[in-house]
Amino acid sequence: MEPKKIDDALQRAVDKLEPELNVTIHASDVIDAVSESNKDSKSFSIRLIQETLHELFDDRN
Repeated sequence: MEPKKIDDALQRAVDKLEPELNVTIHASDVIDAVSESNKDSKSFSIRLIQETLHELFDDRN
């Protein structure tokens, strides 16, 4: 799968989960957030990964 497609799905997921953030995000940002010791950061990252997977694979229908 193309990295751009993953980044696009990730951005849609961020926009759905936290529209007020108004940030551009890339896959490497999520990897960094997961490695943080902050529980809130890890929790958000997991939700973000789940939503990104929905964005990637639900679009295939």
